Amino acid sequence: MRQTIAIIGRPNVGKSSLVNRLLGDERQLTGPEPGLTRDAVMIDWQWRGRHIRLVDTAG
Repeated sequence: MRQTIAIIGRPNVGKSSLVNRLLGDERQLTGPEPGLTRDAVMIDWQWRGRHIRLVDTAG
């Protein structure tokens, strides 16, 4: 069974950076400019044998 975790928050608080940190990879574009993430991005991930869908949302 897959669980879904949505990362939500105001613009430029580090949502995509948190996703990158969790994944251990620079998969999401990050930077000081607001609005880099324009749409929700779904990433399927496995952690400790669990299937997880991370949702990186726009701010």
